[in-house]
Amino acid sequence: MVSLNRGFNFFIQSWQIVFRENDLLKLSLYFIFIGMAGTVVMEIPLVTAFVYSGMQNIGQVIGNIFGVILIYAQYAVNYIFSAMTVYLVFGFISKGYRNITRVWEIVNRDWLDILSLALVSTLIYLLRNFIKRKGKAPLHKSLSSLIDRMGTEATGLVLPAMATNDLNLKDGLTRAT
Repeated sequence: MVSLNRGFNFFIQSWQIVFRENDLLKLSLYFIFIGMAGTVVMEIPLVTAFVYSGMQNIGQVIGNIFGVILIYAQYAVNYIFSAMTVYLVFGFISKGYRNITRVWEIVNRDWLDILSLALVSTLIYLLRNFIKRKGKAPLHKSLSSLIDRMGTEATGLVLPAMATNDLNLKDGLTRAT
């Protein structure tokens, strides 16, 4: 019960910070709107390729290419705003500042590293789905689930390391390890 109480108190304190620090809330809203707009814009060529080609070979290839681009774009937007949020919280907790312009500087500094992490995540996603589609055997399900969990956990450790310590993807993986 003590652990549950501490977890609940942490949750409450986190939400208090979010409502007290408007920049955190702004970042979340920006993420939602930019993510939705990007998805809608990217789905137009995706759907168009499938509709006009009627799921024939070329339409399926073009649709799949746009699908992969959409997945990559979603990871990229997610990671950019996640890195911004991580750095804002890090700055607030460790240094006491609340400067959103500093957060934009961090993204400008690390954008290539963040996009490379999004590319790796996209490749992991594609590998997981490939293995999942290969068969319905428990081994396929277990392996795809393991790949998914490891990718998610690695991203959860690497992205904050990259954002707070000015590390590239390789050094972020080393630090997270």
